[in-house]
Order: sequence, then C-alpha cells, then structure tokens
Amino acid sequence: MQLTLAFLPFVTPWLFAAGAAATSVPIVIHLLNRRKFRIHRWAAMEFLLAAMRRNARRLKFQRWLLLLLRCLALLLLAAAIAQFTFNSSLLAHVLGASGRSTVVVWDDAYPMGFQPRQGGSNFHRSRRVLLTWLKGLSGGNRVAIVPASVLGRPLVSKPTLDQSLLIRLVRGRKLSDAAADLAGGLQQALQALKSVSHRTASSRVVLLTDCAAADFYQSAPGAPPEINHQLAGLVRQLRSAGVHVRVADVGRPGQSNTAMVSLKTTRPVTLVDKPIDVECTLYNSGPQAQAQIPVQFYLDNVRAGKEVVPHLGSGRRRRFTFTLTSQISVPGTHLITARIPADMLPVDNTRHLIVNAINHVPILLVDGSPAEPSLEKLGSTTWLAAALAPNGADSFFAPEVIGELELSTTALRRYRVVVLSDTAAPRKATARRLAAWVNAGGLLIIFPGPRTDAQHWNAALGASPAGLLPADLGKMMGQRRGSAAHGQKGAVNFDLTQSLNAITAPFLAAQHSGLHVGLASVRTRRYVSLTPLKGVGARVLLQFTSGRPAVVVRRKGQGAVVLWATTANTRWTDFPAEPSWLPFNYELLFQTLPRQDMSRNLLVGRTFDLAVKPAYAGAWFGPNKTTLNPHILTLGGRQRLAGGPLRYAGLYGPASSELPMVAANVDPADANIRHLSPVQVAAILGLKPRDIIENPATLARRSKTGISQAGNAGHNLLLAALLALIAEALLARAFSRYQRAAESRPPGAAGTRTGATV
Repeated sequence: MQLTLAFLPFVTPWLFAAGAAATSVPIVIHLLNRRKFRIHRWAAMEFLLAAMRRNARRLKFQRWLLLLLRCLALLLLAAAIAQFTFNSSLLAHVLGASGRSTVVVWDDAYPMGFQPRQGGSNFHRSRRVLLTWLKGLSGGNRVAIVPASVLGRPLVSKPTLDQSLLIRLVRGRKLSDAAADLAGGLQQALQALKSVSHRTASSRVVLLTDCAAADFYQSAPGAPPEINHQLAGLVRQLRSAGVHVRVADVGRPGQSNTAMVSLKTTRPVTLVDKPIDVECTLYNSGPQAQAQIPVQFYLDNVRAGKEVVPHLGSGRRRRFTFTLTSQISVPGTHLITARIPADMLPVDNTRHLIVNAINHVPILLVDGSPAEPSLEKLGSTTWLAAALAPNGADSFFAPEVIGELELSTTALRRYRVVVLSDTAAPRKATARRLAAWVNAGGLLIIFPGPRTDAQHWNAALGASPAGLLPADLGKMMGQRRGSAAHGQKGAVNFDLTQSLNAITAPFLAAQHSGLHVGLASVRTRRYVSLTPLKGVGARVLLQFTSGRPAVVVRRKGQGAVVLWATTANTRWTDFPAEPSWLPFNYELLFQTLPRQDMSRNLLVGRTFDLAVKPAYAGAWFGPNKTTLNPHILTLGGRQRLAGGPLRYAGLYGPASSELPMVAANVDPADANIRHLSPVQVAAILGLKPRDIIENPATLARRSKTGISQAGNAGHNLLLAALLALIAEALLARAFSRYQRAAESRPPGAAGTRTGATV
C-alpha cells in the first residue's frame, strides 16, 4: 500500500513530516548526554547527597522544560513552512487569523460591453452580481476589487471591511474601452493578499469575467492563437499560497462580433493631390459566416467611397485595399475613417486614422565622391537622385544633394531620409546627431564605396544592439574594375528566390510570368561582406547568389537604418543602369520609411506625446464627455505636448482645432469574444470545472471541500517558533548561571549548612 500524507492539514504535508521527524534530534542528544554513574556508597558523602536530593526535582524539571521548548520550536517551524491550514473558527481566533479576504478581479475591458438584443451588457450584469454579493456579505469579510484591464487601478488597494465604500465605488464604475489584462489583475490580487495574510483565516480570488477567448489566448496577426501561460502561472502561485481561485462567468454562449481590426495607408507617407490607398482588415469571431458587409470610408468626415466584402467566414480575417474617391488638397493633419454596420459590440466597428499630408518627401543625399564635370565624372549619388526625382518637382520625392563636409552643419529634422554614399565614417558628434535623428523617426540609408573603411564604420555607428548599423561590415568581396577577371569571375547576381518579401515580391511575380524585370540579371562585381547582427531584428531584404546579403535593414527607436553592400553608382554594380533601379528604390522607401503619424494614432490606454504648437495646450475634449489637460514638455529646446492615458475610443483634441489631434482605437487583439466553456477555462488555468461558476448568483456560496477554503496560519506559526527559540535560549542561560553559582560555593559552607540541618 502506498503511503500518503494527504490527510494532514498542510499545504505541503511532506515538509511537516520531515520537520516533525527532526524533533527527535534534541531527544536523542538528551539521552546521549545522560551520565551513567557507578554507585559506591561512602558514609562521608551521605550527608552531602541528602542536601542535593532537595534540588533534584527542580533540576529535572528544568531539563524537561528546555527539551520541550526545543522540540516545540522545531515542530512549530515545520508547521509554518508546510503552511498549516484549518477550517475551525476557534482555531482562527486562537491563531490570530480571523475572517476571510477576497479579491475580486473585475474585467472592465471593452469586450464586456457585448450587449445582446435582450438584457444589459456583460459589464452591467457583472456589476449587478458584484453589488448583490457585497450586500450579502457578513461581518469579518475583507474585500478588494481590482479591474482587469490595461487601465486597471484597484478600487481598493487592500482588502477592507468597509462594504459601503465598496458598494459606492462599484456603482460609480464605468466600462472602459481598454484592452483586457487578466494577468495584471491576478498579479495585483496576489500582492493585495500578501499584505493581509497575517490577519486572515482564508483567502480567495474571484475572477469576474465574460470568459472571452481573447482573455485567455494570445494571437499575433496572421498567426494561430496561443494559450496565455502567464495566467496559469499566476493561478499556481495563488493556489500554492493557500488561496482559493474561482472564475465567475458572466458571458453568454454564442457571443459573436464582427470587428474592424486594422486601418492604415499602404504607404508610410500621404501626399497632397495624390491617390490615397488604405488597407483595411475585418475579423469575424462569431459562429456564423457573414456576407455582404458594407465598409464606408470618410475623409475629413466626408464620404470617400464604399467597399462591400462579399464573404467573411467564422473565425476568419479579410484584408483588402481600397482607393479613396477623394484626395487631400491642403498639406497638414487630416482624418480618415472606416466604418461597418453596428452589431452587439459597436465600439470596434469604427476605426480612425490621422495622417499628415505633405507635398513631397524631403531626402538628403550626402555625396562622398562629388561629380567632376571637367573629367566627365558623375557623383556617387547622381544615379540615385535621377531615380528619386525623374519628373523634377512633380515627383514623390524631393532629393537635395550636399557634400560630406556640409553634413555636420545641416539641420536633419527637415528631412525624412538621409543617404550616405561613399562617405568616410562620421565623427562622434555627427554620429550622435544621426542616432538621435533615427530614434526620432528618420530613415538612414548607407551605400559603401571605395572610401569605405569597414573597421571605422563599425566603430563610428556601432555594429551592436546599442549602435545603428544592422550588420557588421567585413572585407571587400569580388574583383576590381579593369582586372583580368572583371565581368566573369567574381561577379554575382541577385537571388530573388532567397529574398522573398514585400519589396521583391512584385519583381519575382513578374519574372515568373515571363517578363524581363532586369533585377535578377544585375551583375555586381564588388561588394562589402555584411554579417547581420543577432538580437536587433535585422532583416535581409535582398541577397546575392553567393549567399551574402545585399541589403539589410533594422528598426531603431522610431526610425530605421538600411545598409547596402554595394555602391549607389555603376562603379561596383550595373544596378543603377537597369530599369529596375527606380521601382526598387521606390518600393524600398515605401516599405522602410517610418510612419510619422504613429504618435497620433494610439490604442486606448496609451498616453500621447506630440510635437505641436503651444497654442494647442489647454483643455482637450474627447468621447463620453472626456476632458484632458495636456502638459507641455521641453526636450532638447523643443516643446512637446503630453497627456493621457486615453480611456475611450474616439477622437481627442482642443476646441480651437477644426480636426482632431489624436485618435484612439480599441486593441485589435481583444476582438475575439467567442465564449469559452467551463472545461476550456479550467484546463487553461489549471483549475477544476467546479471552480468555474456559470451562475454568478452562487458567488457567495462557501465551498465545503478543499483545504484552499481553510485558514492559513503559516505566518503566525513562524512567529511562534521564533518566540519558542528565544524563550529556550533565555531559560538555558538563566539555568546555566544558577548551576555555575552552585558549583563555585565553598565546600565548607555547604558542610556547615548540611551539618546544621542534620
């Protein structure tokens, strides 16, 4: 028969069994230290022994008292470590742990706003359940309420007995549009219970939620959902601390939602008097497929077209591109809105996008090898400048060419892109300016050349996670122009099959259709060996047939850095002379150019930080009668406006502005409100199905099984063990002093007293 210790009232009974066995140590020591005497009767000693017999009982009592205290200290220490639990209210008062502490993790994220055709929303249902439970609590019950969203601030940070305060706070609580954060709520619950563990008989955590799939699964765009293992880990921590975890389900089976989860322009810049292409993504989390979904678009609150999605399957996403029927005619801030018909969760049926329209994209070309007309020599940036502005002022881009020495005195903030072509490694001051400009949202493109010193470049811009370079520059590869093997041995082509991404996909598709795109046939005679850095998110956009990278990119701060392996002119490669040079650079810029409107388009719960005029300071207004008071920050001599966090989805801005300054949208990760069954929730959290309360009206019902309902006296027993050890040490010291004093008494005095007695 297998031995089990489950009957012991401890969270970890094996620890208590080991501690209880350790109490035999002082007993064994006591027995071993007992001295055995060989009795020889001597008449002269009989008088002395008669005097000692009077103190024998007291000495024996002292020894047994010290032994008892030592064993008791070990036993209490073992019980404290094993976390002694109990169900008796009498023991609760004796051990100083009375009453129950409950922390309600209340889901107030936007999916709780799901409202069927009959009845209130899930949030209103949860509030009624919570109020009914609070009103029915008996005395001695401490309660704390923690919201489970990214905006979650505890209504009461520590469990309190003031039920009237809790009822008042619950009644005044409103649903936010923020994303759910059940893990954050459980973490706050764990901290709250630790603060009152020494004065509570039992602890409980109640997760009051709608059991939506998005609460328990994590999903990335285009990837299958994964279980949020952090939730299960927190539940294990709570249960190991003797806390009973329950889930009160206020959701509805068959919950459905059609949401707009993404809205963005296909290009990172919006140009004046140019077509505007937007990319929109719809998601259907309901059990039924949807058909003929109309999507209405608006530009500055004026209708700008309509697209009908013919079919959207259950649990599927549908992404499409739409060209607005209107264009922007004035530079500045503008608003794009996409809307689908309202359903039972209307907050995610509309999405806003604020864009900053400009006339051209300003690009600074730094030429390290300027043109020399007398020698009929073209500059290193001549081919690139011609490709960026083939139509002069009517082109998307507005390149400006300067010499290398002018870079240190040029204001970088006027440009969106800076290109360094065949320049020497920048000095420390210039490198710091470039790093700050990239982190603020700039795009830096580097072309090597004959003047490139790989070691100096790696040291100047940093080929490391803290630096700017996406790859480590190595030795030169290939043959020089004019060598015997030039054009044959050492020349490489671009390998499009190993460079599939959004930039090369159109060229690869054209090549497969039989068209000559001129990209795969480009011959490169000389290039720099690049080794992409690990841990910085570096991506190879184009690769040579030799397996070496041709173009590497990395994101840095709000900006990006693109590093080429070959020149921007025909000195090392034929690429600039090919027809594919212009479209490839256009696609490269459109895919890598950072979006500067990201600071104006935020998720609910975030704060904003804008470089705007101080005239926009003052009161800001938002949805649901929200009022904000942004504050002015001065960074690097420039003023910025900061404020938030934003609680509701919608548009925010001062009354003096015709168009909004900031748009807040709900988190697309929470769009999946499919209801999970108790078995699924229990399996994810590591609970039993009976711990999932499908009828929240039974929230106050006390469980009669499981030690997690009992009180935990581990903290108080640890203090008792320390007190027992201190008492044993003090008594042992006092007894030893008495014995030393008795041994130091003169024999004559003892004999006189003994003789007088006799």
